[in-house]
Amino acid sequence: MDYRITKQNKIIYCILDNIETQTSTSSREIARNVSDHLLAQLMRTTYDIIIDNNSDKILRRVSLDNFYSHAVVMITGTHLGFSNRLFENVEDKCKEHFFVAGHVLERGDSYYEIHNQFFIVNLLEYKKLGFPDIGQVAWNEEHTKIEPIRSEECVRGDLEIPVWIKEGTTEKTYKNKRHGWNFVNVGLKNNTIFTDVGDTIRELKTYLYYEYDHVFLRHLPYLFNLTLVCNTMVTPWNSDSLPKELTVDNNIDHYVTTGTGLNWIFNLLNLGYHENTKVTFTDSSYPVLCFMKALIEEWDGNDYASFYMKQLKFVPESYKIDLINHEIRIREWFKIFEKEFDNFQEVWKSIQKLRFDFKLIDFFVSNDFNFINANEITFVNISDVFNYVAFIPLASVKFRVSRENNLIENLKKIDKNIYLNINRVGHFYKKNLTDDDNRTFGKVDDFKLWDINEFNPPPWQKENWKSYCPITGVVKILQ
Repeated sequence: MDYRITKQNKIIYCILDNIETQTSTSSREIARNVSDHLLAQLMRTTYDIIIDNNSDKILRRVSLDNFYSHAVVMITGTHLGFSNRLFENVEDKCKEHFFVAGHVLERGDSYYEIHNQFFIVNLLEYKKLGFPDIGQVAWNEEHTKIEPIRSEECVRGDLEIPVWIKEGTTEKTYKNKRHGWNFVNVGLKNNTIFTDVGDTIRELKTYLYYEYDHVFLRHLPYLFNLTLVCNTMVTPWNSDSLPKELTVDNNIDHYVTTGTGLNWIFNLLNLGYHENTKVTFTDSSYPVLCFMKALIEEWDGNDYASFYMKQLKFVPESYKIDLINHEIRIREWFKIFEKEFDNFQEVWKSIQKLRFDFKLIDFFVSNDFNFINANEITFVNISDVFNYVAFIPLASVKFRVSRENNLIENLKKIDKNIYLNINRVGHFYKKNLTDDDNRTFGKVDDFKLWDINEFNPPPWQKENWKSYCPITGVVKILQ
């Protein structure tokens, strides 16, 4: 499936869909949700995206038009954590010379394997070799091959992953064939280079091995740890900035915003406020709201890093963070932040005089927003709440669409002139975006609700992304 083809980048991302091969319904659901988020992350970039359930079909498809230089194959359910830095590191990796960069394994009972969870193929080398089959899995298929020579040194101490392999001279009989066996066989005979992806790329992605329940359940705590960290750790900085050209009719009376960090100060200054402006912080995290309350009431505008570290009461035991380096980074970040102001301390003193409130709100549950008054100039900034990485594994696109639509409708009922700033779910999935669809800021009355039937479903969501009344066949807008 050609999910998006624009030919803006020579590197193409190929999603290998193995969800239907999984036996566990719970792993399938989580893999679908995580894969949807992976799609959303890719849609933020210029990379083309194709999807198939066979790696040979993928490589032949991307080689057809001679446009792409490298194919990055990622299996469904790959999680990118809290950043998109994987993409820039893949760009750097593709500057090296190799045939395949991936996880090349020696398992003993099988000829060498290229693990299908993530690998990069140099398409020029692939074509030079005559478009060979990658070599699919075949259990209990005995075969004899020249045993490769491998390094004694291993990647991260894992005996199955050598640092390098070369063509050998001695034949060996193997019991099984694993994914990539023919690539390795043909590649070594032609003196091509197989390389590991490297520690940085490995750390910027996580795969939970959904196809094996006993392995999947061992890796599932990774997702729960993301939620724990997000619910208990206060982010000292944030990237939530409103466009500087964004304007409202008058200085705002009420600014409703998600925590944390300090960028809300920029936003407030850009919007304009008066001495009676009220600022309401909303978050589903109690520690975040406590931090923001202490920030307003106790911080003097100096030495933000020391103030933050003093407020950091508890750190999850499972969150392996270097607190010393954490404080150093905060200190460096705040120096950059301060330089954006002629006199930040004076600005801070002015803002501290405003009225503040703190609301423990989860936008995924039912809320009546009775703290928002009609006939006030109100600006609601919920940023990327409905696309936030910690919520993704257990919140489907369908559910997130319904909650976003519900928020818009509820705000309209209060006052159609409320200003809303939101990172919308449908931007990543709808087939043809109109100007109204592309809206991220404006009066809430101008926002159009999503119809999920208009989305471009990947294969694993082909039936799920539909919403009709089963009796009448009438489209149902999710709310």
